[in-house]
Amino acid sequence: MELEKVLQLHTRFRDWIYEHVQEDVNIENSLFGIIALKAFVVSFNSFKAIGLILPELYYESAAILVRSIWEHSLILHYMEALPDDRAHQYAEFTLVEFTRNLSDNQRTEFEGIIASRLAKYRLSTKKSRRRDSYMDTWSGESTYKIARELGGDWLTEYRTTFNLGSAYTHPSPGAILFSSTVDQTNASRSEKVERERTAIIAYEAIEHMRKTSALVWRHSKLKDGEVLTHIRSLVKNLMPNIKAGALL
Repeated sequence: MELEKVLQLHTRFRDWIYEHVQEDVNIENSLFGIIALKAFVVSFNSFKAIGLILPELYYESAAILVRSIWEHSLILHYMEALPDDRAHQYAEFTLVEFTRNLSDNQRTEFEGIIASRLAKYRLSTKKSRRRDSYMDTWSGESTYKIARELGGDWLTEYRTTFNLGSAYTHPSPGAILFSSTVDQTNASRSEKVERERTAIIAYEAIEHMRKTSALVWRHSKLKDGEVLTHIRSLVKNLMPNIKAGALL
């Protein structure tokens, strides 16, 4: 696997997206359309950041950003299945996020005003002993359950992309202790491993950004959406035998 080729593909895809979003993005006039476009912009910023740090072989930091891109994509695909209901649920969850930063007195007053809206986000007392606690995610389902519901590659990616990014976000002993950067006994082998891991992370970034872009293209009038499929074939030709498990 040649790192330089993967990074070139990353740059080509980044530039292609940038050129196309300079047009007037005619996203569908709906709450889901607005959320999809905003999530796309956040993901694209992470994608651009990955391109800056991967040439330095900082694959651990890039893995955290790839996890973010993947999770944005997961949420949007989950929302797309029931766009009206889930988009409103997503928007309403800002109420829960707001209450988390209030003092007890402020929170009681705020909850009294919008009690009917907040009630459906409370955890059952059987599930948690915490007072007035809320579901961890806007959807009421864990990331794993959403990935399982979507099925297909999502569940595999949860076990690889998501868990790998989580291992570096919440320093897992395995991710830290078995990092190639701590092995100074064989410098050439260590650099080879780092380059391979960096190439895999770059591939993951391209693939997950492609899926997010494809979703946004479906709900807009942007041109040349077929290039998104072409990008995927290019990736597969570059790395036909890639194994995400080789990351750790």
